[in-house]
Amino acid sequence: MSSATTSAWTTDHPPSGRHQDKISVNEDIITNSPLLFQMLKNLSVTEQRTLLDMGQASQSSIDFLSDYKCKLFISDSISELSKPDQKSTDDLQLWLKILAKSIQFNQKDPPELDFIFLWSLPNYLSPQHLKALIEYLLPYTSAQTRLHTYIYNTQNMSAIPAKYHINRNQKVVVSSLSQHQTKCPMYHLADLHNCFKPFKADHAVMLSSGVQEYLFSV
Repeated sequence: MSSATTSAWTTDHPPSGRHQDKISVNEDIITNSPLLFQMLKNLSVTEQRTLLDMGQASQSSIDFLSDYKCKLFISDSISELSKPDQKSTDDLQLWLKILAKSIQFNQKDPPELDFIFLWSLPNYLSPQHLKALIEYLLPYTSAQTRLHTYIYNTQNMSAIPAKYHINRNQKVVVSSLSQHQTKCPMYHLADLHNCFKPFKADHAVMLSSGVQEYLFSV
């Protein structure tokens, strides 16, 4: 799968059946994610839902969603999007080009997104880049759109975003992809509301890992 192409899967019928400390990349973390699965309760086997996954393609997530009628777009460009050169005056325009290339919706028949998975991407973006992301996605949203993300509350985080997998046991598997850490922006709710306008946090849950889980809507 090309990292520069938005890929889409449609299931019409449910089938049968800045580097610092090193960290381990060998062990996956399995975690509860109550707000994610609260959002996914709105999936249906009869009415199509449209989803955008801003993370990496995950077969287990696709398998989970295949039980429902949904259309899934996967940007699969998180590694490129999470590395903006904030010292460059031209960076934002270059970053927007990468974003636009990674989310190539059919403009003759643009989708209306029901769910957006940002995963941990906001932690790797400056407020300027985060605002630009939301502004780019806004034309594809509605009053029914729900946006999900994880925000770190620790001083350091993995140098690159982890890969997230949804499994059929309603757990999220987090796979670290880097042995190194970098400083975390530690966004607070007020920061997120400023960057996510017009989205506002409906719910927030502190997970046992110390990660703050958020669910946003317009």
